[in-house]
Amino acid sequence: LEALLKLKVICDELQVTTLSDAKKSLMSKISETQQCLESLEASKKLFQKKMPNEQKLYEELKIISLSQTQLKRSSNLSVIHKKLKTLENITIVKDLIPSIIDYAVNIGLKETSEQWINHLNENGSLSSDVRLNSILGEVGLKLDFNKQDCFQSSLS
Repeated sequence: LEALLKLKVICDELQVTTLSDAKKSLMSKISETQQCLESLEASKKLFQKKMPNEQKLYEELKIISLSQTQLKRSSNLSVIHKKLKTLENITIVKDLIPSIIDYAVNIGLKETSEQWINHLNENGSLSSDVRLNSILGEVGLKLDFNKQDCFQSSLS
């Protein structure tokens, strides 16, 4: 659930609608920045070969180095890389098979352990239906998890 929310935030920031478009957009930004940095590095090497005067060479290299630093800062490469890594993690998370524990955590079941213990104390059976109360119950919704649903979702 959190992964999908994060995906929506990133897609909205990039003004795209799909995960693949978001990845392409970030990769494109990284590629553009890398090309500019490589171009500046090539010009540094060119100046080193063509400039005999060390003072002028030093000044030109300093200007180019400052341009590289400004480009790195303005492009926020580290932020872009972090977002790209987040998108890769979202891809992995989307392919995971959900379990009752995932549902319990994501839906916010109150005192799940206590509810299971109370059920076992009262009923004593692992094969009977378990009614778990959640925050959704506070707004009038109840979740029913029974043994078959749990086993079916973990097998599929």
